[in-house]
Amino acid sequence: VTDDTVAIQTAINSTSGDLYFPDGTYVVSPTAYAIFTVGSGIHIHGGPTSIVKIANSVGPYNTVFSGTCNNCLIEGLTIDGNISNNPITNNAEIMAHQRWELDLLGNNITVRGVHIQNSSSVNSIIVGGPCTGAVIDGNVGINMGTDPNAVSHDSSFIYTNGTGFTVTANVINAASMGAPGATTGIEIHGDHQTVTGNTVGGYGNCGNITGVSAEDDHIAVTGNTCDVAFSGFSLWSLAYAAHTSGYGLAGVNVSGNVIRVHQTQSAVTTEIGRAHV
Repeated sequence: VTDDTVAIQTAINSTSGDLYFPDGTYVVSPTAYAIFTVGSGIHIHGGPTSIVKIANSVGPYNTVFSGTCNNCLIEGLTIDGNISNNPITNNAEIMAHQRWELDLLGNNITVRGVHIQNSSSVNSIIVGGPCTGAVIDGNVGINMGTDPNAVSHDSSFIYTNGTGFTVTANVINAASMGAPGATTGIEIHGDHQTVTGNTVGGYGNCGNITGVSAEDDHIAVTGNTCDVAFSGFSLWSLAYAAHTSGYGLAGVNVSGNVIRVHQTQSAVTTEIGRAHV
């Protein structure tokens, strides 16, 4: 019931590394750019029913947890976007104030077992900028991609930018098939990234595997399940900053994925069984 924003930020600022949320619901509201700013070396974790919940009628906002956090770990916490009580006005608003749940820069970042629910953010878990060495494992998206006004916008539940990532065993579910803010489950930018064992349900596009980064991209996309999507994995590339030659998908293996396309709404059905680009 009580707004815990100030108390939680005070705890983050005063800890030398470990911040634990006991079971319970913590109501928070936006302040400035991010609700909470985190630093390097921090370990944020919670119990089985620890929920950080956005207060009613406080949107729009930019980020829940944000910051440069080298060697940090965020795990076992639920973030509730409370989208039913914070509707999006229009596409311009959500693109200006993206409502990201996690926006983390730095090296050696782990996001594990975080549940994000009742959200229609532009991206939910962002790690990069760029970043070296990250693990995004066992996170869950529940009731994603819609709001009372059903505003359509671009989104990715997981968005990476860097080198040496593993994105594994995440389970991402849209609020409904074709939910207006459930565009892409996983979007990868960078080099030497592994995307395996993830399940994406109801999203327009299961994943974007891109060459839009400062490096040539060596990426493995294996053993994932795309359930009732409009498309499986999109492979695409563009010139990026000073990287105007040799850029792109220099070594991509897409294999062993199960893709079940929503047949009544997809005009074209394309399944990639095994491709080497």
